Amino acid sequence: MIASSLFDGHDAAINIMRRILQSQGAEVIHLGHNRLVKEVVDAALEEDAQGVAISSVCGSGSPE
Repeated sequence: MIASSLFDGHDAAINIMRRILQSQGAEVIHLGHNRLVKEVVDAALEEDAQGVAISSVCGSGSPE
């Protein structure tokens, strides 16, 4: 499962990570941009994800 944090509109790194993982045969669920921590955690639990990758350029993307 991959996502970009809240207020992070940069998608280059997360798209590169997605392509690398998919090229190695991994199923990747891309949640997209501007995701809250709760959204990512809820989706990971619902999908029974084995891993979570989050991209954040500014590092301060979550108000929670």
